[in-house]
Amino acid sequence: MNVGRLIPEPVAAWYGSLARREQKLVLAGGAVLVLLVAYLGVVQPIVSARARLLDQVQQRRELLAYINSAAPRLRAAGPSTGGAGPNSGHSVFTTVSAAAQNSPISGAVQRLEQTSDGNVRLSVSGASFDALIRWLGTLAAQDGISVTRANVQRAANPGTVNGNFTLSGS
Repeated sequence: MNVGRLIPEPVAAWYGSLARREQKLVLAGGAVLVLLVAYLGVVQPIVSARARLLDQVQQRRELLAYINSAAPRLRAAGPSTGGAGPNSGHSVFTTVSAAAQNSPISGAVQRLEQTSDGNVRLSVSGASFDALIRWLGTLAAQDGISVTRANVQRAANPGTVNGNFTLSGS
């Protein structure tokens, strides 16, 4: 293979003018530099991202364990009657609409409509998954409004979702 095509002529001339021992030193230094760039540019970011993702997985597992441990207590307690839910005279639509306007997902709400049977259809786009789940949990705990149907897809940005939900009061 013709090395002259890969290396510019001035560099090849400089390298050729070096003593054999110096040429070996330049080659070793170049190899170390290539390895260092490969590690810092490829390996280290992958290792860091993996560690960050493992931390997120652990946090999600802890949250899931907490939710699973709290679910029986919440089911046993039943819906709350102290909020502005169906038991307080407000419609499910009014309660969900007010809760959505004052929530972290308010910017992601695309459509909110009442169905003929008194339920509410909610569509979100680009909503933070964590904020959406917390908001739906708060609706269930404080207002007795639960999700009866859900269709959720991963959105373009990490941690965000698009979804359609049917909400009903108990």
